[in-house]
Amino acid sequence: MGRKGVFCLTARLEFTIRIILITLLFVCGVMANSLIISDFETIEDLQRWQVFGVPRSSLERVKEHATEGEYSARFSVPKYQQGGEKWPFMRLSDASFPTNWSKYSQLSIDFYNPSSYESKLPFKIRITDINGSRNVATVKLRKEGPGNVTIDFRSSEVIIQDAEGSYISGIQGGNFDFSNVVNLYIYFSEPPENATVYLDNIKLVDTSEEILTELVERWKDICESNSQSLKNTPDLFDNWKKIGNIINSDLESWRKIQLVEEHLGILEFKYTLNMLLAESKKVYPNLPFGIAWADSMVKIFPKVEIPDVEITEKFKLELAKNEYESCQLVIIAPTTKEVNSVSIKPDKFVSENGVAFDGEILVAPVGFVKKKENKYPFFKWYPDPILSFLDKTDILPGEVQPFWVTVKTNDKTPAGSYMGNFIVEATFEGKVVKSLVPFEFQVWNFAVPKERHLPTVVGTGVYNVCSETMRDRIYDLLVEYRINPDNIYRKIDPNNRRDGGFPSVEQLLKWKEKGINKINLASVNRSTDLQKLFAWLDEIVPILKENDLYDIAYLYGFDEIPLNEIPEMIDIVTKIKERYPDLFFLTTAYDYTYGLTTDPNGIIDGWCPQTRRYDLEAVERAREQGRQVWWYIALARPPYASFLLENPTIDGRLLMGFHASYFKPDGFLYYRVNRWQNNDSPIVSGPYTTWNPASHNEGNGSGSLLCAGPDEKPLSTIRFENIRDGLEDYEYYWILETCVENANNKGIKDDLINRAISALEFDEYFISSISEFSRDPVDVRKKRRELANLIELFIAEGITY
Repeated sequence: MGRKGVFCLTARLEFTIRIILITLLFVCGVMANSLIISDFETIEDLQRWQVFGVPRSSLERVKEHATEGEYSARFSVPKYQQGGEKWPFMRLSDASFPTNWSKYSQLSIDFYNPSSYESKLPFKIRITDINGSRNVATVKLRKEGPGNVTIDFRSSEVIIQDAEGSYISGIQGGNFDFSNVVNLYIYFSEPPENATVYLDNIKLVDTSEEILTELVERWKDICESNSQSLKNTPDLFDNWKKIGNIINSDLESWRKIQLVEEHLGILEFKYTLNMLLAESKKVYPNLPFGIAWADSMVKIFPKVEIPDVEITEKFKLELAKNEYESCQLVIIAPTTKEVNSVSIKPDKFVSENGVAFDGEILVAPVGFVKKKENKYPFFKWYPDPILSFLDKTDILPGEVQPFWVTVKTNDKTPAGSYMGNFIVEATFEGKVVKSLVPFEFQVWNFAVPKERHLPTVVGTGVYNVCSETMRDRIYDLLVEYRINPDNIYRKIDPNNRRDGGFPSVEQLLKWKEKGINKINLASVNRSTDLQKLFAWLDEIVPILKENDLYDIAYLYGFDEIPLNEIPEMIDIVTKIKERYPDLFFLTTAYDYTYGLTTDPNGIIDGWCPQTRRYDLEAVERAREQGRQVWWYIALARPPYASFLLENPTIDGRLLMGFHASYFKPDGFLYYRVNRWQNNDSPIVSGPYTTWNPASHNEGNGSGSLLCAGPDEKPLSTIRFENIRDGLEDYEYYWILETCVENANNKGIKDDLINRAISALEFDEYFISSISEFSRDPVDVRKKRRELANLIELFIAEGITY
């Protein structure tokens, strides 16, 4: 819909509006204000900076590559060597350092990178407040050229402009007090070569005037786009007038901006809802509320955020046999009246041949959790838990309620197109209202295999509202969703039920039959009692071998240890390998050569870096030496894909699906799915819940991919559903790869094989790097369809997988 609105100007108001706009032309015509922090024009300015890493690091005042004035600063650091300084830095924190940044919106730094290094140099900027909170901006310096880094405090974005163009990164950090900043660091992180960067014109920028000007343009756009609708909607008209009064007030610029943004967002949201309701009325003329559809890869917020939905007479999904696939049916309440007791139930679905659908169709309201943000408006309700225990829900005036729709096929479901309806029922103004909403899904003529071809290591535990019964039900859900139920921190004591204990052989056999392929025997670290470990392994390994389960066993250990502790890890694992040479050992130790420099004898079987540390060239070198390289995520934020609540929902699907297909990690590790210690009670009502999504500090959603529901049952989340769907996308890719391999030397037409090989590649606009990729659901749907159509062609030629 865009930021369009409507307004009818009465003759009485025209004069007032002209006065407001004339005032704004004067107020907003001012250029952005700035405060120079350091421009290196004097020796005294240069000497304000401390350099760490001396004598090999240096900071010099030079005349090359100055962007303003005559001088710049040349900051040089040595290549990182084991045992050396990881983060050589320059720091400004002297008495002249400007501590109050609250009136500024950006930090701007000009730079010149003289390096011809082929990869991007890891360069960082960090600020710290009086409470010790940090904001860190990561910049990947591309080779040979000038540029600028602009850190926007309000959007938490880092805009990098260089010789190759521009790109956007993100700030890592929590709540920050911009009124009391104590230092500024500029540093390299483990530089892969001797590195130099020229810096100049470091300044704070106040962009309030420009931002206010943009807001006024949005406000005017609503005024000018369509007069008739707003004339007939008094509450929107009142909102529009209120914004004008705020703009013309004597409030400080940033307070004025906050209020205008808040009210403008509400106005645009309400206007968009009215437009959607009008469009829905064309399809469902007898309904007093709106019906729309949304992809499963987007978030539908209950209010303020304009919903990414479509109005259509019939929505269609596509999926294979033995697969889940989801979408969202969205109910839109009128802006002035609530809709009560909304329920959505599937009616009969049959194929074009009249065959009844033999799978499952599930519908449940999406619940909302409150998370704390680092910027205005500070609090926001986010869609996350799927409230499968609720049959119906109320929707407040002017709000949007998504319902999660999931289609589940089995491996015997006949291929073809299935059509039917959802029965939507609600109470509106005391009367029961019903409607049929058409829905269609296409089942492709192949099945997602039972086996999982991307190994996963995902932890569970018992925290507060997670009982052993709840934990066992989480295990069942993980297995159903193609994820290995596990605990990377499993203690040696197999009877420690709080820790998760160790599953029975009977349980492992059932899980393996369903496709699991990894189970951790114990967590190992520098304090591990090897005698106790060997006693446990001597007991369990023969049992696993006897039951054909040893092939899925592994040990995990030395969680995220630094480089200097790796020799001790190698020593301990060597002792374990002397006794159990074929027992797989996996670690997240920080060696970004994946053992080539620290483990020349290949004692460690699997190295697991964070996704942002996953280097394809280094991975290939490690694999040539017989090592596996997995990956994991922690508190990754945009531009990296992550499971955090704030990240786009599509991230989980991409990470587990086509990103894994493209980058080809040997497996995926995640530390917890139910880290719930900040919650004392389960979710028992909705759609607005009391659930705290933060597992620690402001790690919203970190280690918390599920929620606790009533009756000791776990609730899935829209993030977890996307993780499942990504794992199924990965299987599509694996199936087509296997078909191509099996088609060679079997007389299959080269044209089909070539088309398949082309489909197994990814266009650069879709995936360019681990931090540069498309987040458009259309691209995922298009790639799935392309792969599925080719798989069906191979099956028609008699090729199996």
